Amino acid sequence: MASFDRKYYGAYVKDKKKRSDLEFSVEGLKLPVIDYSNIEEVSERAGLYFSRCADELMQPGVAGLCVWLGITTERWSDWVTGREFSNTHKAFCERIMTLLEANIESNMVNGQINPVTAMFLLKSQFGYIDTPQAKKNIKPSAVRELPIQDLLKLAEGKKKVDKSDGKS
Repeated sequence: MASFDRKYYGAYVKDKKKRSDLEFSVEGLKLPVIDYSNIEEVSERAGLYFSRCADELMQPGVAGLCVWLGITTERWSDWVTGREFSNTHKAFCERIMTLLEANIESNMVNGQINPVTAMFLLKSQFGYIDTPQAKKNIKPSAVRELPIQDLLKLAEGKKKVDKSDGKS
């Protein structure tokens, strides 16, 4: 692998924080290859990744973890779903995914990550979906039976309406 030349990459990545992110990823690329079938080695490398993230104040993520493990995100997906190493890796990878999900949620709630970015990550990596829900459970047939004045009062929350006969 070619060596990391700060000047070369600096020409393309001007922001100091971004350059730090790139250097962090390259640090993971330089690590020796591990035996992917050995869950202890995978676990140790994942632990190293999370420790370095904490030391460098970096947000951990699936792609960054994969760089440090020396695998593709496709292989990671195979581990998480059990298509590969289901007896040894699946439960470990599910716990890691839960940890990453909890980290994103916590950072979003605490204002440390943009909510739009957080929702994108939660949807794309953790299967979150938008589900619109009605705020009040009013049956359309009951609404049609009520006089308009009662509907307005009901909407304003000023008056309870007896839905059985449509009178207040």
